[in-house]
Amino acid sequence: MRLFYPFNLRLPSPHARSVQVVNTCQALADAGCDTWLLAGRSRGVKPWDVLDRYALPGGPNLHIRLLRMLRAEPWDRIKFTWSAVFSGRCWRAIRRLARIGLGVLYCRDYELAQQFFGRAFDFNLRTVFEVHTLRSVEAEEEGGDVAALREHERRAIEPADLVIVTGEALRAQVERLFDLRRPVVTVPNGVRVPPQRPSRAADTGNPVILYVGQLQAWKGVQNLVRALALLPRVRLEIVGGVPATLTAGKSERDPRRQSLEALAAETGVADRVVWTGFVRPDEMAGRLRGAAVAAHPLAESVEGRLFTSPLKVLEYMAAGLPIVASDLPSTRQILRDGETALLVPPDDPQALAAAIRRLLDAPAFADRLGGAAYEAAKPFSWAGRARHLLEAIAALR
Repeated sequence: MRLFYPFNLRLPSPHARSVQVVNTCQALADAGCDTWLLAGRSRGVKPWDVLDRYALPGGPNLHIRLLRMLRAEPWDRIKFTWSAVFSGRCWRAIRRLARIGLGVLYCRDYELAQQFFGRAFDFNLRTVFEVHTLRSVEAEEEGGDVAALREHERRAIEPADLVIVTGEALRAQVERLFDLRRPVVTVPNGVRVPPQRPSRAADTGNPVILYVGQLQAWKGVQNLVRALALLPRVRLEIVGGVPATLTAGKSERDPRRQSLEALAAETGVADRVVWTGFVRPDEMAGRLRGAAVAAHPLAESVEGRLFTSPLKVLEYMAAGLPIVASDLPSTRQILRDGETALLVPPDDPQALAAAIRRLLDAPAFADRLGGAAYEAAKPFSWAGRARHLLEAIAALR
């Protein structure tokens, strides 16, 4: 089987979705599927640089094509749709490669699916769409043009031969809203699980709470900063955020990080917060090893409640870390309160701080929790994800 996965981000990328896509493609290739990842090209980056950045072995079944991706800047006189430029190059590559045998066109981007799925039949391509979010459902709660957003989603989801989701809460929404040809298939995200639970760094008396992820408000990092004010002699390490961007030739820092830095100063914990920025996937092991507790402090929101299938939680589990997380449907799909993590009400810094303190004060209990999390991570391997995807695709024949 030959599978094409167009992905309209430049690689390598600081976004978690790039980790999900490249690891999924590697696992599909390892399972014997002839896999073609078509992504944007960063200046000077070669396919083997992508493999190195994500610590992937590659192999004869994994083909990475990096295509030019133009992006309009605010000072450009001539405006253009950069995604259209990429999708045109991408479709030409697929059209050249798809002439032999049955193939699969796999998308997770609404615009690419809308442009490609209607033409896929002419090239004997089955179509798979992986849903990660539904903006129309967010608009129902937060305001917005629900009808326009839902039509945008429908044009990608309903034509697909197969629809994949990463969680049961999202599956229920997709089945409720759209007229589908076949049942939706749930295939959770994956993680690299080492053969043995990783060793932990020695206790130095200054425990580190680790957060890995982006800094949007719904991620709840603001609650973690407020909780830190209730935890003397504890440090918080925040791994993530986006690099500085260029606007009109001037470097601009991530405004979300600036807002959180101001909150840390206001609450008197600025000197105990370490901001690492983006850390390469192949360098994450050291950060995980040095943490006493890992945090997943999602705020109450439709994104956190229904849509997220967090890679970072799986990474925490695979590292054998004790975890404190918000008690939401999305986290309960992965974690069990008191068994593999401590779950606390969202948007409650006091409860978050109390759970962290409980783990810091009871190292034996924290170690048991981390060990159970490591064991629970094993079914979520990337190889397992690829196997489930290929089984679902094979059932289309």
